[in-house]
Parts: sequence; C-alpha cells; structure tokens
Amino acid sequence: MKVFVLMVVFAAGLSACVTTTIQRVAEKGDLIVGAAANMPPLNMTTKDGKIIGYEIDLARLIAGALGVSLKLAPMPFSELLPALEDGTVDMVISGMTITPEWNLKFAFVGPYFISGKSVLSKKATIKLATDANKLNRSDTSLAGLENSTSERFVKDFLPRANLFTVKSYDDGVKMVLDDKVEALIADYPITIVSVFRYPNRGLVSLVTPVTY
Repeated sequence: MKVFVLMVVFAAGLSACVTTTIQRVAEKGDLIVGAAANMPPLNMTTKDGKIIGYEIDLARLIAGALGVSLKLAPMPFSELLPALEDGTVDMVISGMTITPEWNLKFAFVGPYFISGKSVLSKKATIKLATDANKLNRSDTSLAGLENSTSERFVKDFLPRANLFTVKSYDDGVKMVLDDKVEALIADYPITIVSVFRYPNRGLVSLVTPVTY
C-alpha cells in the first residue's frame, strides 16, 4: 500500500477549474487554507493559539507567490475535504494523502513529503513488530483518525481489530495514554513526535513505517 502525503489544492481535478480558482483567489485578495492544526510537526497550534508548522510555511509561501494574504481555517481533519468541496476553503494542506477516490474529485499537487503508516502504543513489544498483521486480532483495540487513510488501513488490513475513530490525533494519543486502546494507527511523523511529547509515559513507536 503506497501512502504519499500530498497537498490538496482545489476542488476539481481539471486544470481549467484550478485556473478558475486561482483567478478567484487573486481577485478576492486572500487564500483561505484549511488545516487540522493538530498534526505535529506538519501543522500544530501553540499555547498562545498560533498555527505553525512545515505545511503552514508552505501555505504562506504559496500565498506570497500569488500576491495575496493567507487566511488559515482550522477544523477537524474529517471536515477538510467537505469544506474544500463546498468552497469554504480554497486549499487544504494538512497531511492529506492522495487516493484514487479523492483524486477523482480533487486536484493534488506534490508530493512535498513521503511517509507511511506506523503504530503508537504503550506496549514495548509492538515497537519490535515488523508485520502489522500481528495487530489483526479480535482482542486488539485500535484508534484511527476519522475519514483518513489510517481509518481505511485498519478496515482494509486489520479487519479483526476493534476500531475507534477519533476527531484528532490528540484524541487518539490520549486514548493510548489512558489505556482505552492498545495502539494508534497514524502517519509515522505523528507517532514519533508523540513519543517525544510524552517522554515519561512509556509510549513507543515502530522504528519504521509499515507502509510506504
């Protein structure tokens, strides 16, 4: 299973529609960008409410290249593509993965980052796992981000596991910390950063992603 983290740009896969959207952005003078704002290190919110991260820097560069101001629209990950589709935002940049289904409706630009799925858990034995199928057990509870490729990965490849969908990665990490699930399935950067964010809570992550 290939997992490419890309940038969703406009709500249509046709170049003419993309051109029209760019023209609209230029005319109104601002670029409204949707982001989950809680997916470190790609995008995150500081304690004082400022949205920062690699993707935010990219969005700022794109707005600057277009000669318009940048407006960030934080929202749950599951609401990003609907917001793009109905025109609430002009662009989404939030760890979005290209899939055949999404590519029929949205225009992707990239990749600017390549990653894969990994596992975050409090059990050290999972850190040593090299095969995700070891998690495919009826007595295993897993968390996955709603309407994401992580949710799809569990449904497609770990159907025996009990899946709990969450609105944000923070919610999923909390479920692991509170022992409500055995593991969180997420993009590799998320699992690694979570280990560093909670250094004394016994969190572990797979050393390498289980997908590419």
